[in-house]
Amino acid sequence: MEIRKASPADLPMVGFITRRTIQEVYPRYYPHGAVEFFLDWHKDRNILPDIEAGEVYLLFDGGMAAGTVTLHGDEITRLYVQPGLQGRGYGRALLDFAERAIGERYGRIRLEASLPAAMIYWKRGYRVVDMLTETTERGDVLCWDVMEKAWGAAHSGRDWELFCEAGISHLYETIGDYNLFMACKKPDTNAFRELPPGYSIRPCGRDELDLWANTAVEKQYVPYVLDYYKRVYAENEDEFSRRCLLIWDESGRPAGTCLTWPAYGRVNTIGWFRVLPEHEGRGLGRALLTEILRGAAAPIYLHTQPTSVCAIKLYSDMGFRFVTCPAIGRRKNDLDLGLPVLRRVMAGADYERLGFTDNCGALHEAALYCEQPEF
Repeated sequence: MEIRKASPADLPMVGFITRRTIQEVYPRYYPHGAVEFFLDWHKDRNILPDIEAGEVYLLFDGGMAAGTVTLHGDEITRLYVQPGLQGRGYGRALLDFAERAIGERYGRIRLEASLPAAMIYWKRGYRVVDMLTETTERGDVLCWDVMEKAWGAAHSGRDWELFCEAGISHLYETIGDYNLFMACKKPDTNAFRELPPGYSIRPCGRDELDLWANTAVEKQYVPYVLDYYKRVYAENEDEFSRRCLLIWDESGRPAGTCLTWPAYGRVNTIGWFRVLPEHEGRGLGRALLTEILRGAAAPIYLHTQPTSVCAIKLYSDMGFRFVTCPAIGRRKNDLDLGLPVLRRVMAGADYERLGFTDNCGALHEAALYCEQPEF
C-alpha cells in the first residue's frame, strides 16, 4: 500500500474514483437531485486545480488505485474509496495519512461529512461545529455536517473505535494511564508470522534515533522519548542499537518498532512497541513480535494499558498473561480496574482467552528499589 501525490496525468483516475463512489453510494442517502449536485461539484474542472496545487493524493495497492483524498489547508476533502474495495482498510489508511499531515501543521482538522461518512468521523473523535444546506435546481434540499477535532487532544485508530462502539468513549482518557503488566514464560509459536512482502526488519542505527522516536510515539511526545533515551539507554548505546528493531517499508521509511531491554539490569522486558497507523492491519506487529520472541530469553515482561485493546489481543495470542500481583515496584497494578473495561470492548472469545499469572516476584523486586520505571 502506497499513498502518493497525484499529478495532472492522474486526473481521470481521481475523477473516476470520486464520481463512481458518489454514483453507487450516495443514492442510498440522498434524493436524485442531490446526487447530481455532488457529481457536478466533483467534475474534473474542480479537481484539476487541486491537483495542480499539490493537494490531491492517491492510494495504490499492488499498482491498483483504490482511493483518493485531498488536503486543502486544515481541511480534509474528497476522501473516497472505490465501492468494490471498501472494507479493506484503505479508507482508514487515507484518513490516518490526512490527519497526521494536517494535524501536525495546523493543530486541528476540519472536514465536511456527507451522510454516509458522518458516523465514521464521529467514531474518530470529530464533533459537529456547523451544518450546511443546499437547495438544488430540482428543489431537493441536501445537508451535511461541518466537523472538526483538535490534533493530539482527540483520538483515532481501532482502539478508539472499539471504545466508541461499546458506548464508553468517555472512559478512554480516564483509563489511559492505568497500569497493566503482562508476562510470557513460553511464547506460543503457533501465533508466529513472517513479514509480508515489501517490508524488512533490522536494528536501529546510531544515526537513526530521531527516526526511531518518531516511530515509537506520536510527534508531540518525541522530545520526551529522546530525553528518556539519554537518561536510560544512552550509556549503553551499542546494546540499544542491537536490541531496538525497526520495520522498514519498501520505500525505506520506518513502519514500526519494538525494543527488548534488561530493565533494572535484571529482567527482560519489551517496550516502545508500535506500528504506524498507515501500516496497521497487515500483520506487521505480529511479525515484529515474532522476531523479538524468537531471540528473547524468557520470562519476558511488558507494561501496557486498557486502551491498547488490539495490542493486548496480540500479546495474548503470543503467549503473554496478565500479572496478578497488586503492584510492580511502586506502580500499582490496575488489573481490577482494567479488566471490566476490556470485557466491554474486546470480542467475547478474545476476552475469554486472556490468561493470568502470579509470576512477578523478580520483576517486582527489581522495580521496587529503582528510582524510575525502565519499561
